[in-house]
Amino acid sequence: MTKSILWLIIGCTLFSSSLFAQQIFKGKLSYRVTQSNPSDSLSETHGHIITDGKKFRHCLMNPLKGKEEIVFEADKKIVYLVKHRTKKILKAKLPTKFFGNNSKVTVQHTEEIKKIANETARKTIVYERGIKAAEIWISDRYKWNLTGKYGVNHVLYGISSVLFHDHIILEIQAYDASRKAQKKIVVSHLDKGNIPPHTFDLPKGFKIIDKTKKR
Repeated sequence: MTKSILWLIIGCTLFSSSLFAQQIFKGKLSYRVTQSNPSDSLSETHGHIITDGKKFRHCLMNPLKGKEEIVFEADKKIVYLVKHRTKKILKAKLPTKFFGNNSKVTVQHTEEIKKIANETARKTIVYERGIKAAEIWISDRYKWNLTGKYGVNHVLYGISSVLFHDHIILEIQAYDASRKAQKKIVVSHLDKGNIPPHTFDLPKGFKIIDKTKKR
């Protein structure tokens, strides 16, 4: 999936749905990534997301940038990007979510289900201009607590928030314009449980660069 298609999906309209029971996920979600374009700037190999239902710590392993973490809180404007290779922390503002109409993107719900990470997932297909852009498997039970107006620019949050009322994506297979499979993210483990508060502390000794101040 090209970046333009990816962010186009994130910017489309919320659909009306009462498909699933809803539980806010608390615990650790682990995932792995495969893709055909290793030069893609979104080229994670794997990662995990830890949340207590309100605060989030998202660890991404990138072959080019090493270990990075995103630390933020639901409905709060500030986000911290922790770069372990350079020992720097970027403090920035999250963008406001866009909920405008986009008739170029449509979502097809199916009756197909399968187990992913021991959870029931339901298949949906996303089309752009009538061409399949992604196959997405949505958790039948769990959702993120990200209903606020600020959005995190990562596919696991963005598409989930705008298309699926924050229900957790357990698998996404993205396609390019020629309908070839390009990027795949699969959740490997969902470990439910309480998370101690210190999990979301920023590492000590890192240089903080404040991008929120006006120059």
